Amino acid sequence: MKINEAEQLLGITKANIRFYEKEGLLTPSRNESGYRDYSEADIRQLKQIVILRKLGIPVQQIGDILDGAQPLQDALEDDVRVLFSEGCHLWKDRSEGL
Repeated sequence: MKINEAEQLLGITKANIRFYEKEGLLTPSRNESGYRDYSEADIRQLKQIVILRKLGIPVQQIGDILDGAQPLQDALEDDVRVLFSEGCHLWKDRSEGL
């Protein structure tokens, strides 16, 4: 699959796809002309990346999850703790009239 097709399928820009590649989250093969050729596995990986980014997980941490260095559950629990802490601070500020 070409990058234009991946862009349309996933609803993200070519720049995002190239950024994820640059960050080492994805390594598509290249065809004879040098164009990226995204396999079904690449598309699955991109879908995972998109979902994790929507959850607010940083790119570096996504790399750790994809490499198996950090379990997904641990990353999500970390994310929930951060959101809870931020919510508590906002609630406290609101109740103090700030």
